[in-house]
Parts: sequence; C-alpha cells; structure tokens
Amino acid sequence: MDNRPEGMIHLREREIVMWTYLLAIIPLFGILAAGIIYLTYQERSRTVVFHAKQAIAGQACLLLVIIVIYLFYLFARLVGNVSPRLGTWFLTFDEWVLWLTFIAYACVCFYYAWRSLNGHDLEFPYIGARLRDRSE
Repeated sequence: MDNRPEGMIHLREREIVMWTYLLAIIPLFGILAAGIIYLTYQERSRTVVFHAKQAIAGQACLLLVIIVIYLFYLFARLVGNVSPRLGTWFLTFDEWVLWLTFIAYACVCFYYAWRSLNGHDLEFPYIGARLRDRSE
C-alpha cells in the first residue's frame, strides 16, 4: 500500500497537481487542461483525478461568479441610461469587483499549487469534501 502520511501527496504526483492548479488560472483553458489531466490520470492516480476535478469545479464556480458580475454590468448600463452619474459609479464598482475576483482566484490557485508542490493534499471549501466522497 502507500506509505505516505495522511493528507500528503505522493512525491511523483506533486508536480502534475501543481500544474493542474497553475493552468486553472487561465479562464476556460483551465477546464480543458484539467480535463486532459483528468482523462490521462483516470486509471493511474485517484489523487491527481481528485485535484483535476477540483480545478474544474473551481473554474466552474469562477465562471458562475463572472456571469453574475456580467449581469450586474448589464444592470449598471440600464441604470446609466436613467442616471449617468449612478451608472458610472455602478460600472466602476463592477470593474473593481471583476478585477478583485480574478486576482483572488489567481491567488487561490497559486496557493493551492504551492501547497501541493510541498506535498499537502488540500480541499476547496464546500466542494472539496463532496468531490472526494464521490471519487473514493
């Protein structure tokens, strides 16, 4: 069996898990890259498969947040037709939220990549435990 401590990634799997998270930073391409890693390692490593599914789920959550931000953008454009000053404020707020969302997501991906390279087997909040239950 495996002689690694609980909560640690095997040495030969660390780099591929790290690349899974680093590639997940790029919107939409991250889903494709994680999907390829998932299909490649499906029969070889449950750990890599779990982290690939987790990267795909993280991308899906990011895309849902971006859709909500875009809907707020449309709302701000409509408000701008009625009140240009308030519309400008809403559009500026929307732009800040969009950039902060991308920066926060990139920081999370970098953190998970760095921790996985050091051997830590981490789960995303809320979705990580559900994905792990389904994969085992």
